[in-house]
Amino acid sequence: MSGHAGVVDGSTAVKFLQKQQPVPAAASPSSPPRHPQSAELGTVSQLLAGGIAGAFSKTCTAPLARLTILFQVQGMHSEGALLSRPCIWNEASRIVNEEGLRAFWKGNLVTIVHRLPYTAVNFYAYEQYKKLLKSIPSIEYNTGTAAADACVHFVGGGMAGITAATATYPLDLIRTRLAAQCSKKR
Repeated sequence: MSGHAGVVDGSTAVKFLQKQQPVPAAASPSSPPRHPQSAELGTVSQLLAGGIAGAFSKTCTAPLARLTILFQVQGMHSEGALLSRPCIWNEASRIVNEEGLRAFWKGNLVTIVHRLPYTAVNFYAYEQYKKLLKSIPSIEYNTGTAAADACVHFVGGGMAGITAATATYPLDLIRTRLAAQCSKKR
């Protein structure tokens, strides 16, 4: 299984999408400036920001993810003896020699099919849970304090992670099985 630790920080994607939104014509030089953090993104924009950020990050780290999975399942294959003394460089060389460079991205399409909805749901759910938690009277009264903000972020992030992992678990299982397969280059 892949680690689902933390919430995707889509602040860069959010800022980008906020810059893409047109400025209203009624805004004049004398009107107060809009604060980018106060502008809210729509549902589709939030889903896109989270999904695209997650898909891009997973594609960039796919070679390391493949090596990690192979080391994790080394005892499950008959070639397990080859990995009795695991070395990342030796395993990377073996993959390139036996399967080719593209083998590092084996299962990446399934990873993207999993990661895009996972991070989209995670990012969107996190924002929704934050709003929900901040509307609780005892937290709403204490908003702005370090303890209340930490609680909102911690609980909101945990709930968002649970929601996203539950929604996309079947895709994660398929992705892990595809990435764990070893084959000879043909």
